[in-house]
Amino acid sequence: MKRRSAEMEKDYPALLAMQKVSWEINFPDREFYEHLFFTSLSTAVRRGDVYVYENGGQVVGWLWLDWSTPRVCHIRHIQVQEAHWGQGLGRSILEDAMVLAAARGRKSLTLNVTKS
Repeated sequence: MKRRSAEMEKDYPALLAMQKVSWEINFPDREFYEHLFFTSLSTAVRRGDVYVYENGGQVVGWLWLDWSTPRVCHIRHIQVQEAHWGQGLGRSILEDAMVLAAARGRKSLTLNVTKS
């Protein structure tokens, strides 16, 4: 699995599809507002805070980091393509987040957990 910075034009369809899957699991009775997702994701991609993980040229997961708190890296979103659930890719992405945080001198890595 290979990490690279996300590109909106290239990666948005895959990220949107994965986000819709997790939204339905986590918030089944709440409407998903794609324009809000697009806007916030676009900003994060421009800042270089979003990474995609590929296997064989296909996006299999993604990671969105928040660096806004000093000495802390917060995982805003981490997700694996549904077809790859249970294969340890999420763990690998989480471990990569630890590496990225340490490389930037962050002492803590945080995340909130939902059903998906």
